[in-house]
Amino acid sequence: MIKKHFYTVIYVAKTLIELKQVLKYYQMGETIVKAVDGIDIKIEEGDFVAIMGPSGSGKSTVMNLVGSLDLPTKGDIILDGKNISYLDESQLSEVRGKMRKKDIKKQKILLRWLNYAIG
Repeated sequence: MIKKHFYTVIYVAKTLIELKQVLKYYQMGETIVKAVDGIDIKIEEGDFVAIMGPSGSGKSTVMNLVGSLDLPTKGDIILDGKNISYLDESQLSEVRGKMRKKDIKKQKILLRWLNYAIG
């Protein structure tokens, strides 16, 4: 008798970037500028994302927040499972350094794969 085994493979995507109710306000004189006003987004491993909008809609501000170049006025920014919203400048610098190292490693892997595919 031959036994057949069936397996179910469940892939759970890893959340790489998550913004929860993120606000970024700037004081310009007596005016408060709401550059980002309550954004929620979850980006998982393998997602392709485009941030689009008219001039002044907060695209660059969101990229600066996700790139750990700035902190939100309120809300949570979670990168690779770590909430960076309350870090000080030296801790943010460390996060940026780790992101750079990961990017360089991924670029080297991609270049090796491309050389193999082409070559």
